[in-house]
This record gives sequence, structure tokens and C-alpha cells, in this order.
Amino acid sequence: MRIGAALSVLVWGAVLGLLGWFFHDMYEQRLEEKKLRESLARLTEETPCARILVHAADVNADTGKTEISMSWLDTDANWKRLPGTEMKKLKVVGKEAYFDSYQIIFGSENVQEGDPLRGKTLTVFARAYGSDQKPSDGTPLNMPADVLGVAEAGGELIPPAFRQGDGAPTEVELRLWSRFWELCTDPEAAEREGVRTVQGTAVHKPLQPKMEYRLSINNQGQIFLDGPLPPDDFIGQ
Repeated sequence: MRIGAALSVLVWGAVLGLLGWFFHDMYEQRLEEKKLRESLARLTEETPCARILVHAADVNADTGKTEISMSWLDTDANWKRLPGTEMKKLKVVGKEAYFDSYQIIFGSENVQEGDPLRGKTLTVFARAYGSDQKPSDGTPLNMPADVLGVAEAGGELIPPAFRQGDGAPTEVELRLWSRFWELCTDPEAAEREGVRTVQGTAVHKPLQPKMEYRLSINNQGQIFLDGPLPPDDFIGQ
């Protein structure tokens, strides 16, 4: 009997040990799966940037070229007017509208880990222009002073629309934008700052009159130009 009881205790102990290991392993797997889902979510998370309301797309009788007139609104995370910004009236020449930007893109590991300073691509929209225009003839939007030129940007290094937070620019932002062209041409300097690449990016498509379009960017720097959408007169929002 004593031997049987001892064997029973050993068997149950082994079963409980296996169950404990099994549930612990499941718990660890779920933790890893949660971390993976959070990491993927950070990579694909999108930030609203701007709303575009197209007023008209008319052919100029003198030139025979299409002219698209629109309003541009820098937005917060809820697609509302971003504090410190003003509505912009734009006109581009051509059947397609281009929205040109400059980007500082960080390494994927910083984005996946949710680094508070390098976990999101820094993007500013430089200008809007049409398919029948040179980019240099386009309408300026928002640019750091040291990239576009102090006179054109009003002397402000980082416009409010493109700061990481609501307050003053961070030390990292100031350093990166002030060294934009250096980071473009010096891979070692970019690597020291955790920057994967610095580049210009333009998105474009034909725009329909009386329709709205929206620009958003994911944390890896991919820009989305969504629309046409049902028109929403966002002036005054």
C-alpha cells in the first residue's frame, strides 16, 4: 500500500508538473504573441496629416491646361484643424496634383519598440504642384527653415504641424532637422542618429472637384492619399 501510495503521489506530481509547465509555456507564448501584435501595430499605425477640399478643376481658356483649386488643412489625430496652423488656398496646374514631402525615416527596430523619440517617421509636406508644373513652381506648404530656406519658411525651424508633440520641439527634432542635408549625404552621421534614410517623397493622383482627400502617414513613413471622399466643408473646424 505504501509503495502504491508513493507511486500515486509521484504520478500526480509528474502530471501537475507537466500541467504547470504546459500552462506556463502557453502564458509565455501569449506574451510573445501580444508583443508581436503590438510591434506590428506600431509599424502600420497611421497618423492623420492633412485634409484637402477640392473646389474646382477647370480648363484655362488661354493655356488649355487644367487648373485645380483647393483648400489644405493641417490636422490633428482626429482630422480636426491642428492648433497653430492656418487654412491654405492652393492652385496647381495639370490633371494630377502632387504633394511633395521630406522625410527622416528611422530604423524598423526603433518603430517596433515604440521608441519615444525615434518610433515614428518625421515628415513635412514641402509643396503642392500639378502634372503640368515643375516642382519648383509649386505652392510651398510647410518646411523646416534649414531645409527650404529661412526666408521662405519665416525663420521657423520646425512648423507646429510637424512637431512630435503639442509643445516645443524636442532636442532630437531640432538636431535632426537642422542637419537634414548632412544626414542625406553622410550615412555614418545618419546611422549615429538611428536614421535609416532621409528622402523626398511625393504622392499624386487626379483630383475630382467638390470632393475631399485625406493624407496620412504610418510610422514607417508610407504616405497614403485617400479619396475621393464625400465632400465635407471643413473650413472653420
